[in-house]
Amino acid sequence: MEVEIIKQIREYSKTMTILYVEDEPTIRDEVTRALKKIFKSVDVAANGQEGLKLYNESKYDIVLTDIEMPIMDGIEMMRQIKAINKKQIVAISSAYDSPKYLLELIEQGVDMFILKPFDLNSFFESIHKLIKNKHDNNKVEELEKQINEELDIEKMLLYSTLSS
Repeated sequence: MEVEIIKQIREYSKTMTILYVEDEPTIRDEVTRALKKIFKSVDVAANGQEGLKLYNESKYDIVLTDIEMPIMDGIEMMRQIKAINKKQIVAISSAYDSPKYLLELIEQGVDMFILKPFDLNSFFESIHKLIKNKHDNNKVEELEKQINEELDIEKMLLYSTLSS
């Protein structure tokens, strides 16, 4: 992996939070350890229902979830999360890449699909893309807020000039 990508991952993710949802304990533990080295905060759930509960209690920059899980699968959890916040960045990780899953994920607005088993380099490249996407979205939102504040000031100045 390129040094520049690693630098960007560290720089962009140091203030970011992630919700990771995975039912397989071994994978969950390994990926959680890796994510904790990157993100400011990592919350973990073992199924979609637990993940949705955590999501409703906190705000996350990124949600990373498996598809096939007991109680509530990742697609249903993503559907409910997107109903709450359509801008939420959600990545799905799964060994299942059937067209049935992929079409449904696209319809629900998935931001990324990460195929299992994970190759460490491709996993971190995918995480880098998600982090960069979130970072860029934050910058755009900041600029929009700044522009709106400047427009509000101009409107007030114009109004006060017209009122005089």
